[in-house]
Amino acid sequence: MLRFFRQIRQNLLENGNIRKYIWYALGEIFLVVIGILIALQINNWNENRKLQEAQNSYLIRLYDDFNSMQTFYSDGYGDYPELVKQAEQAFQYVFTCGADSTLKESMSAVLITHQNLPMFTSVNGTYDEMIASGVYASLPNEELKSSIFSFYGGVEYGRSLVNYSRDELGRASSVIWEHVDFVYDPDGEYLVFYDIEEICKSRKFKNAMAEIVDARRDWQAGWGFLSDRISLIKEQLETQLQQ
Repeated sequence: MLRFFRQIRQNLLENGNIRKYIWYALGEIFLVVIGILIALQINNWNENRKLQEAQNSYLIRLYDDFNSMQTFYSDGYGDYPELVKQAEQAFQYVFTCGADSTLKESMSAVLITHQNLPMFTSVNGTYDEMIASGVYASLPNEELKSSIFSFYGGVEYGRSLVNYSRDELGRASSVIWEHVDFVYDPDGEYLVFYDIEEICKSRKFKNAMAEIVDARRDWQAGWGFLSDRISLIKEQLETQLQQ
């Protein structure tokens, strides 16, 4: 093929057809440029296909991660709204100096569990790989990227919130231990003893109970936000994978 084109050029020069030679040379350049553009287009198509396959593979794995986290957050939420309600009732019991005796049971339950505050958690493997490989940045769905980013950012914020709350609960616990006796009865049941008239007059004790309420409310709000965010992300992932 190259010999054929070279022979055409040679014949044009030998016959003195300079104008035709120039047009022919321009035609050759045009064909070369078109060939290069086609090759680049094919290469870009192949690269885009590979990128899309990588994106879909990661998104499927990411969906599985969020599916498992949804189960964790659903199970972890459990009876926590009731625990928040118990803390509010216990605070009311102290604040009113035991005016409502029906709240005494909530008071005992809260004193026994006042230091309990579950940690926020997440499955990060796929997300971290997507960040490191650059696949996450290449995702075309900005809304999906924003939702995923806000979830993992929310987990980090939740962890810092729990750590802060645990510090505050530690200080509250030291006050509680000054006024409350924790004992086991012969059957192994955990019991608490306190003087309601004493603790309701203590500003520090009431502040300690208020800290328990705040910590549980904050935890519930953060857990609920992440649970809702997981549901949203799963819907967005399903839509993206169907495209």
